[in-house]
Amino acid sequence: MGLDVSTFEDDALLLKIIDLATQVTTSFTGEYDWPLNLDGSINMEEHTKTHRRRRFFATLPSGGSYEARFVKDGQTHWPLHVKQEYEDSGHDCPDFNSFTVVVPDMEPEYCDELIRNGDISDGAENWWATMGGVAVIDESASGQGFAITSEYRTAEWMGPSQYFDSRCMTVNASYKVSAKVKLIDKTTKDLINCNPHDGSCPRLTTKLQSGAWEDTNESCIGIGGKDAYWHSSFEWNTFEYEFTISQVVADAGSVLMYPEYPNLDALMVFDDVSVHRI
Repeated sequence: MGLDVSTFEDDALLLKIIDLATQVTTSFTGEYDWPLNLDGSINMEEHTKTHRRRRFFATLPSGGSYEARFVKDGQTHWPLHVKQEYEDSGHDCPDFNSFTVVVPDMEPEYCDELIRNGDISDGAENWWATMGGVAVIDESASGQGFAITSEYRTAEWMGPSQYFDSRCMTVNASYKVSAKVKLIDKTTKDLINCNPHDGSCPRLTTKLQSGAWEDTNESCIGIGGKDAYWHSSFEWNTFEYEFTISQVVADAGSVLMYPEYPNLDALMVFDDVSVHRI
């Protein structure tokens, strides 16, 4: 059995599995190869790629019943999302009688906001990139403080992104998405305009992933980008969309929100990102 969790978890995170028949508990540490620069610092462009995972592996007798929980600093912990996977695709091993991951309780208001560090006050914490890197830039001259961008975009789906906490993916829960965004030329840093009616403006998408280790079921669902939100006279424009969580989203192993934008000569700069329950 393999479990994938967020790369923003550290080495203190443990997986504890109890065999319900014998009551024997075994602790497992995760595996994550930190990408480093030549000077020993973390290579953030690699570290923040959404396909990177901290992985926990456990070899368990088939037919057993097991209960697993993540523990950090002696307390039950939830690492945003936990995706169950078999190590090998198409395995022929008998399945477990049961394998349950304990989901810790949340404060009632915890799921009111799905974005963590949406104002970028904690730097790049909780921000990934669908490749292209994550960079924090100072936008205090424009009145926004710090903002987030991806500096090395080479495809329209590359940009800053966040995972939603899977515990909050409740069917029929409705959320309002909002974010301030501006477009600037990579080279000149001049402002760029777009036309939302012809698909040339940024739009938001969710990527859902579930399934086995080498056979991931992946799909994408758009959550906004076609409305006339863009004003050419504004330095910063504002996304405002509403969406309702479907059964498909609730059942996914992980849910990632990211922007798409066809102009690869431009940077998308974001601040005050929020997904708030309504």
